[in-house]
Amino acid sequence: MPVIEQLFNKFILPRASALDPTDTGGWFTVWRAINPGQSHAFEPVLGVKIGAITGTNPLKTLMRVANEKAARLAFYPFHLSSWESRDLSNNDPAQHKYGGAIRVPYNEIWSFAGLAEHHDEALLLLAARILRPWHPDQILRIVERSDNAPYRELIADPVIANLKPSDFALAA
Repeated sequence: MPVIEQLFNKFILPRASALDPTDTGGWFTVWRAINPGQSHAFEPVLGVKIGAITGTNPLKTLMRVANEKAARLAFYPFHLSSWESRDLSNNDPAQHKYGGAIRVPYNEIWSFAGLAEHHDEALLLLAARILRPWHPDQILRIVERSDNAPYRELIADPVIANLKPSDFALAA
């Protein structure tokens, strides 16, 4: 089972579903730079369903939203998170632009759709913190810009704060 799925099941799902019982899963996607020298040139390289898809958002909607977040973040090369271009001003909720994608080291963008925006982002930040070596100030900047209380609550737990890749079973 991938690390992201283990994090989702153990740490994110219990918190998210306590707030909304229909929050039980979503779509995770990774976009990678086609040519790292070109800041806008990204393409999707991975997409996977995490958890159970229930409620009002079918899988195809979650896939569309997760990919929209990643594509939008790719378009803004100086943004660290899709939260920075978040826009809920359209009267049509299908046209809303949500937070829940982050730029991670090694020229990748990770995106998740399926939960409340802060939980989408918290999952990605937690996974990136464990799996990618990057400066804690970058994570802090993302958390501050989105005012991500769920992530702050997660990291306040010393067990979660000290997780490392070796803490996870990498086989199914």
